[in-house]
Amino acid sequence: EAHVMEYLRDAINEVVEFLHLSGEIFVCEDVVALHIPSLSSYVLGPVMVPSFFLVYRDEHLPDGCVTKEAIRRVLYDFRLRQKRDFDINIDHAVKALRFLRVCFELEKHPDVYCFPFHLQGARPPALWVKSHTLCKYVGRSVACLLETDMYSPGIFSSFQCQEAIQIDRRVCLWKKGLFVSDNHSDTAITECLVELTNQDRAIDIIVRGQEGNETKSLAVLNTFMALLNELLEKKSPGTQLQRYYLSRSHLEEASPNRPGFREEVVLNAVKNGRKIVTDKWNNICLSQSLDDLMVFPAEGNPRDQGSQMP
Repeated sequence: EAHVMEYLRDAINEVVEFLHLSGEIFVCEDVVALHIPSLSSYVLGPVMVPSFFLVYRDEHLPDGCVTKEAIRRVLYDFRLRQKRDFDINIDHAVKALRFLRVCFELEKHPDVYCFPFHLQGARPPALWVKSHTLCKYVGRSVACLLETDMYSPGIFSSFQCQEAIQIDRRVCLWKKGLFVSDNHSDTAITECLVELTNQDRAIDIIVRGQEGNETKSLAVLNTFMALLNELLEKKSPGTQLQRYYLSRSHLEEASPNRPGFREEVVLNAVKNGRKIVTDKWNNICLSQSLDDLMVFPAEGNPRDQGSQMP
């Protein structure tokens, strides 16, 4: 009898997983939504509208952050306006929102959640200025290939959520960017800046560190790139992409434009044993060494290296 129960349990789990993957139902831990349109209409839809939270906004909370009680009231108000008389379990709703990377809970503030797409501010001016100690830069960019290509809506806010969760929330967020500093000591070893650029059609990832610490900087960069690539495959699979190795000299000058070498050009230089790579970016002629771009052929594909920011 125990074997029969185990077989039935496994069979049910397989059926549930299949229905979830095929979009027939939504499963998140102990939460099961049998009618996905209702989840979209009465949970996801309302929280996507920042103005719905204005009346319940706590001015003492950071930009983009609301309480669980505010979420409950917004969902309740929306159901009243739609003349729908049914209850929504707020704990289950929040669990689903977190699972979908719509929001994340603040580390030291239980029941307070940050919704990145509610953010309104720009990057603080003093956050990314030239540094005498952090002088080694490395950067990559993932851009939409054609003018008709666009990222799926909400892709960058999902990335912000993912990063905030992945790196224990030691992150500064604004509408089109995020910043992470490895500030375990008085002198930061690495800093990472991620920004949505080129009219929201490119995502730049830049890491800077101390001289002699290039290996760690590259590992941090590749960790962020791996998370971005995974998210793009899941949430924006139809978007045609062009990847760039950002020009180090322009990064060092904090240029508002960030020219880059196309990935295929860089990898072709590696394949042919060249030490210098040349390319054109918007009619700008670029030429840099592979070492400056932190491309080390002896260590394999540079995109395969990575580790977590400690």
